[in-house]
Formats: sequence, C-alpha cells, structure tokens
Amino acid sequence: MPSSVPEPARGPARLERPQRAELKAIVFIKGSNDIPNTVGTVEQADRWRQTYVVTDSGPAYRPGRNLYILSAPTPEGKVRPLTNFSDGYVADPEVSWDGTQVIFARRGGEDPWWHVWRVRVDGSGLEPLTGGPYHDVGPAWLPDGRIVFSSSRTGIRDEYHGYPCTALYVMDQEGRHMEPIATNIGRDNEPSVLWDGRVVFSRLEVFYSRNKTELTLHALHPDGTHDVVLYGPERRQFWRNLDHGPATPADGQEAPLTHRVLRMSQPQPMPDGRRIVVVTQAGLTLVGPRRDSEQIISPDYKEWSYTTPFPLPDGTILCAGTRKTPDRKQVDLGLYRLDPAAGSVKLVYNDPSTADFEPRPLWARPRPMVQPSRTSPHAYSGRFLCASVFNTQEEQVPVRGRLVRLIEGVPMVARHSTHTNPWPVWKNHGGTFARVLGTAPLAPDGSFYVEAPADRLLHFQVLDSDRRVIANQKTWIYPRPGETKSCVGCHEPPHSTTRGNDPLASHHRPLDFLPDGTEFTYRAKAWFKGHLPEEIEERTRTVRAVNLLGR
Repeated sequence: MPSSVPEPARGPARLERPQRAELKAIVFIKGSNDIPNTVGTVEQADRWRQTYVVTDSGPAYRPGRNLYILSAPTPEGKVRPLTNFSDGYVADPEVSWDGTQVIFARRGGEDPWWHVWRVRVDGSGLEPLTGGPYHDVGPAWLPDGRIVFSSSRTGIRDEYHGYPCTALYVMDQEGRHMEPIATNIGRDNEPSVLWDGRVVFSRLEVFYSRNKTELTLHALHPDGTHDVVLYGPERRQFWRNLDHGPATPADGQEAPLTHRVLRMSQPQPMPDGRRIVVVTQAGLTLVGPRRDSEQIISPDYKEWSYTTPFPLPDGTILCAGTRKTPDRKQVDLGLYRLDPAAGSVKLVYNDPSTADFEPRPLWARPRPMVQPSRTSPHAYSGRFLCASVFNTQEEQVPVRGRLVRLIEGVPMVARHSTHTNPWPVWKNHGGTFARVLGTAPLAPDGSFYVEAPADRLLHFQVLDSDRRVIANQKTWIYPRPGETKSCVGCHEPPHSTTRGNDPLASHHRPLDFLPDGTEFTYRAKAWFKGHLPEEIEERTRTVRAVNLLGR
C-alpha cells in the first residue's frame, strides 16, 4: 500500500453523453424521514439512508411505507400511489426491462420476514413472489427474465455478530425454481445487472482475525461462476483518510468507523459500460474499470448525502438527497438529478413531509446480453489452479513456501445471545468451525492444482517445511459445480499477471482435496470483541499454525 494516498478527484467527471433521456414517469418510495434505516435490529447505518457497515443492519437497508409514481417528473409533477399498504414496509423497487412491472421487497406489519413482491405499473397484479420464514430482498431483473435477489434461505449465521447471512439466489418471474448462486458467510446485497450480463453486488466480508467488516464490490455470472472483486481492499487507505475516525462524528453520522472502512453499496452500471456508480461515505462515487480507481462525484458530499442512484442514458443520475444534519427530524430526502459532467444537481421532486427515495424510470430499456450457464448440473466439486504462490508481496513466501493447505469454514446455524444483551456474553463473535481438507507440496514453480467441494467456504494457506503458516488468505472463496478458478499468486501485486509458461501443476491431475469424513476439525475464527481470551486465542491461532503440539 503506498504511503501517500491521492486526494479524491475534484471537478466535473469526464463522461460521454450517449443520448438525451426524457423522463415521463418514475416510481419511487415514500416513507418517514424520522424512522430508523433498519427495522428491528441495531442501527449501524447513517440516518440519510446512504450506507451501512455491519450485518446488524438490514436485511433491507432503506425501508419506506409505499410505492408512488411521479408523472412528468418535476417539482410540480403529479403523484399517485402505486401501492396502498396500511402497515409494514417496502424497499428496493426495480422496473422490468419492458417498463410494465415493478418488483420490490415488502415486510408486513406483524410479519418479521421480508419477501419479494410484484405489481404492474397500473397498480394491478399485486402479489408476493416469495414466502416462508426467510428474508428475500433486493430483487433485480436478469436479461433472460429471471429475477436475482438476496435471501437468508441458506440458513446460516454470519461469523461476526451471528445475524442471518444473505446470499444471492435466482428464480423465474413467478417465484419458482429458486437456486443459490453465491456462497458467503456475511451479506450479499443489492444486486444489479451490468451491460455485459454479469451481476454486480456489494459483499460484506469479515477480514479474518483482523476483526474488520467491510463492504466490497463483486461481480459474477448469473450462474454464480467467475466471482471476482471489482473494487475493494487496495483502496482502503484512500477511504480511511476520508473517514471521521474512531468516534461517532458530530455531524450526525451514527456509525463509528474504527474497522469498517470500505462501504460500497447500491452499485449500478453507468451507460458507458465501463464504470459503476456506488454509494459510499462520500456519497455517489464512480469506480472502475481498474480496481484501484475511483472518483467522488457528489459535488458537496460533506454537506449533503446522496443515495439510491440510478444512471440514465445521457450520463446523468437519478438519486435521492438531503442536507446532512445531526437532528433526524431535519432530514429531508428528496429526488434529484445529478450531472457528473457538469458537477450540478437539479431538484426533481421533494415532499418535505416525507422521505422520497429509490427513484426508477418507468420506461422500456435495452436488455444486457444473456450469459449462458457455465456450471455442470451433476458436478459436486470445482477446481483451483494457482500459477505460483511465489507471485506475492509477502517476502517469506518465495523463500520458505513449501506446502499448500486448504481450510473449509463450516458456518454456525445458531447463536447463544444477541448483540444487544447488556451482559459481557454479548461481545462474543461467532466465527466458524473449520476442517482441513488437505495439505500437499507445492510444485517447484510454486503452483498448485486441487479439486475441492463446490459451494463451500474455503481459504488457502501457504506453509513452510515446519507447517507454519507464512501466507494466509483473509477471505472465503468457493467454486461452483464444475467451475475451475485460477489466480496469479498469493497476495500478489494488484493488476499483475502471469508469464506465458504453463504452471507445472497444470500438467497433472488435480490433487484430491475432497472431504471423506476423517478431516481434522476445530473452532476457527472465534473471538471476543475487543479482546481474545487465551483459549480463544489458541484456537484462532490453530488456523494459522496447525500442528500436533498446538492442538
């Protein structure tokens, strides 16, 4: 990480203008400016529905009361209700490609669960698409007509505070044929579709025993293959320099930022097909195409908060905004049109008595390309090929690296206390159980090629000849059935690539790292907030240095 971090980009953003976007109508949410961002959980989000930091929030991060349609979108435009719920909350509206239907998340008044609903733009056909004791939120239309959404149906708890995990699922437009496409032990949030047909989303990850939770930007194919990080840890220092520090700041932002630096949420593709607009602690920000490039486009992000962006074909962005204030009752979210090229913001609509947010145009849009499935329907495993662990920023790996070890994380399905209990026990962070799936020598060039179970939480370690860990993967990865994942190295420099020669390990069959029931298992990644008792410390360290004496 460089010692000096550049200042955020200033001035107008350079954007191409494809075509004029004439808005005739938009759908949006009305709610109370004075309600918490989250319902029934600890509030760990700022009060302007801008961004959030941990799994205590959600699963729907910006609830309102009903959907409305604004015709002739101007401050004097006509507003009519699209839904007329007398209780509960709505969130996350998305318009179909032909502009005739809206899908959204809803939670009934006495119902603790969020589900996906659908309604036509004339108000007819209102119906739920999902049900049951699960959270289903953040729906988005795939190019082939199916729906991708975030769901707690995996039934596991996150390793940080033990709240239900949410993973990405797909289903048909009638709510049938559900299938999980992503595996995570945190939160997969707010999916949308890129112009190349991939799904972009924010992923909450716990960075190993560093006791940090961060939201990074990921993308994958609609079948779940080729999950990649688009923007993340390389720019941690940039965002840390913009943060307020460890204490709750005086400007009213409610989330302390001691170890929650990266907060990339609500990603949407820009019309140039290269960049993505996301919501950060600095408001609207353009990221990409490189993993270490960003541009803050909110012209006055220290005084104003901007959220729920939706890019238009001419490069402008529909969004919600409010002046920042420490008094929640003074928050006034309205709808705006932000022009990154001119650095200007224009009011679209604002009702001072309500929070107005999540604007989406009611029009037909071109569909992105449809991605074919790359998974093997009858496979139960995937493969990993590493070109060389010697491609690394860790000085000891090329010198001492001799072995590779694969760890599977086995998530918790219950917890013994909540994060709001007053007793010391509430500080317990759940972590995971773990089992060692295999340990094998590296090829002479530092490469390895292994077969591992599909859709499982996995991470690799590089060991020396005494089986001491000298490189440790900080986050979980997984293959989909029949997928082969490859990487350049182990903590390699960003944007690096391999030489033209084939890794030696690829000349042989993959090593069998599939479970057979005899694996060594132990409690891994368990800690207490703020301190590590000796027993927990020892168990945590076994992940980094499993040896017969230590265990």
